Amino acid sequence: MTEQHRLSLRYKGEQIQEGMDPYVFAEAVRGFADLTYALHRNVYGDSSIELRVERIAEGSWLVDFLMSLNSQQISTISSSFADLVVLAKEVFSLIQHLGGKQPQSREVVGGGKVNIVNYNGNQTIYNLHAENIVLNQSGGKAAERFIRRPLMSEATALSVEFDGRSALDVDRTESESFVGLRSEEHLLESRGECWLTIIAPILEGDGRWKFSDGSRTIAARIIDENFMNAVHAGDEAFANGDNLRVVLLAIQEKIQGKIKTHFIIEKVISHERSQNNQQEFLL
Repeated sequence: MTEQHRLSLRYKGEQIQEGMDPYVFAEAVRGFADLTYALHRNVYGDSSIELRVERIAEGSWLVDFLMSLNSQQISTISSSFADLVVLAKEVFSLIQHLGGKQPQSREVVGGGKVNIVNYNGNQTIYNLHAENIVLNQSGGKAAERFIRRPLMSEATALSVEFDGRSALDVDRTESESFVGLRSEEHLLESRGECWLTIIAPILEGDGRWKFSDGSRTIAARIIDENFMNAVHAGDEAFANGDNLRVVLLAIQEKIQGKIKTHFIIEKVISHERSQNNQQEFLL
């Protein structure tokens, strides 16, 4: 006797309706299978499982998996498929919470729960099994293969369903956080005022604007809410060539042996329009 459940990946977007790159598709299937097996191990232990791709449907590009469990083996286990669904949701939440960066700290709080503080200092309580899958069983890397990679190249949104119940709904922008944990070392931070010239404002995706500091081009996220709210509301007119006086935070990290620098604009102090922009503004 077997207990069967349907697990589905529903990719959405105009481009995906024409099909999916075979390499991206193969990696997505393998990534989802790896995460499903990890979920099964943490819920059902060593009981047997059979996972098969049941069908691929066009339209939104639907991939259905059929999970078969040995009814006799799982009858002696207190956990159920509903517990697997809950754990899957926590795993997705934790991957997004960490965003590919190692946690600052963790503290077991009892009841099978752990308080995890992420790189930005935000803390959330998770199931210990979710932590085990993400931190010790490469759950983030598996999710990256079927969430981030297809959404950055093929689809614009994804729904993950377990027996028709949604476990995750994510769009292309949100998929940026679904990455495996990186082996990185935080080296140093520096903060100071400077002038930057706008090369290309980016209001979607990762939101990293391109600037020139006079000698090089850098990409930086602007986290000044007052400035960004004014931009989105249309109250702040800007164009390529405008100069911004800002408080710039530079963060250096060593990732897999390579030094990388990330830039964040914490505050926009003043905005100086270029001559061309001034003329257009007056017109």
